[in-house]
Amino acid sequence: MPLREMAVSLDLTSALDFGQSSEALVLTVSPEQLSPAQFVRHLDSEDFIPALIYQELYPRAPDWLAAFDTVWLRPSAPVASVAGINDGAGPIVIDGTLDEPTWKTGLQPLIATGNDAATLVAVYDDEALTLGLRVANSDRPGAADIALLCNVDIRTADSPRWFVRFQNGAAVSSRSLSHGAPVPWDCTWKMAESYENRQWRCELRIPYETLPDVSRPGRGTVWRIVITLADSPTTGRGLIAQWGENGVASPQSGAVLEFQ
Repeated sequence: MPLREMAVSLDLTSALDFGQSSEALVLTVSPEQLSPAQFVRHLDSEDFIPALIYQELYPRAPDWLAAFDTVWLRPSAPVASVAGINDGAGPIVIDGTLDEPTWKTGLQPLIATGNDAATLVAVYDDEALTLGLRVANSDRPGAADIALLCNVDIRTADSPRWFVRFQNGAAVSSRSLSHGAPVPWDCTWKMAESYENRQWRCELRIPYETLPDVSRPGRGTVWRIVITLADSPTTGRGLIAQWGENGVASPQSGAVLEFQ
């Protein structure tokens, strides 16, 4: 029988009086009103639920988390597994060719929404997250917009997030928000792209040190990302590929980066 209800019991400690209490959160899907995917999208839009899920439940890795993840979360968002780079694999040169051995080790690609010819793979090491993107049989994208959310705070709207636009491999605009307000930030992410025979390839390196107050991710860490590729505005054409929903304005509803 499909899972329709899940209760989560938490021991809460008050920072004011150090008293403890036990509380329960009950999540219920109404099949007459919302599909499971629609229900989880609704949860994602709430200010407190994503923080509870990603900051409190995931780090504790309870026995029932796999079922919760499979039934409730994965239908609502695409998931990219972020593999660790093997020590002997050698460095990744950010040149847009995706020809290093790491990219040929059976990584699981995340297919873009509405474009089966566009894929994303992700790897990480002690210093950075690196993304590899491919788009086949396509015009060359004129711009790549990226939004990243690493820590889900309470409220979710207050979570720090980073936005960058790349054109021809260079960051042409960037901004960072925390608690809904702009924060001074200079983007030093490195991107390179190549285009040949209507095949577009791209490598993007995001060092952790460029993300203030973000710790090195480990196994089980979950980030959210939205990437959109668009044709040059002068051509009058629109979206080429997108990973994540609702556009770069809402990275909390983006694709899930799940570190292995």
